[in-house]
Parts: sequence; C-alpha cells; structure tokens
Amino acid sequence: MSETKTDSIVEAVRADLLRRSQFGIAKYGTTLDRTDLSLRNWCPSLRGSVGSMTINWNKVTCELAPPEGLSATDMKEQAARCPCRGSDDYCTCQNVPDRTTLEKRQSAR
Repeated sequence: MSETKTDSIVEAVRADLLRRSQFGIAKYGTTLDRTDLSLRNWCPSLRGSVGSMTINWNKVTCELAPPEGLSATDMKEQAARCPCRGSDDYCTCQNVPDRTTLEKRQSAR
C-alpha cells in the first residue's frame, strides 16, 4: 500500500482557514453559508480584504526584495569596485546592485 503524502504548506493554509472560520463564527454568529446577503452586499467586505491583501503584499515584497534600481551614489560606488570603473553603461555595476550594495541596504534597515 502506498503512503499518502501531505503538503505542509497546504496543511498550514487549511489550519489557518479553519481558525479564521471559527473566529468568524464566534464573532458574527454565522457562517459564509448565510443567504441573507446578495452578492452586491458581499462586495464591501471583499474590497476591504483585497485592499488589505494588496497593502500587505507590497509591504512584504518591499522588505524581501529591495528596489533593483541604483541611485547615482550606488552607481559611483559600484563603479569604483568594478574593473570597467563605470565606463560601460551595459555593465552590471551600472544596472544591478552588487553584493556590497545589497549588504549596505540590508544593514540600513
């Protein structure tokens, strides 16, 4: 007999959804199965949830991946560390943060 595999991420999401459902039932005394609201009545709640999700997503992505652009100061500092000395506009030193720049950004947080 083959063993059934589970996905820890999916299981964590399922557990979180169950906790949220139980919280909502306790707070509002009903479930999403309620029939007293039209689809239009659900829109403000959905809009609020999507708005919160968008704001939270932007916060997380900004924290995890700083902007890829380079300031003029970054470009000058990276040029000093690069064999091209910044003379090649297509060189990565003028287009992408190097390790030192990324470390500097990380320590500034």
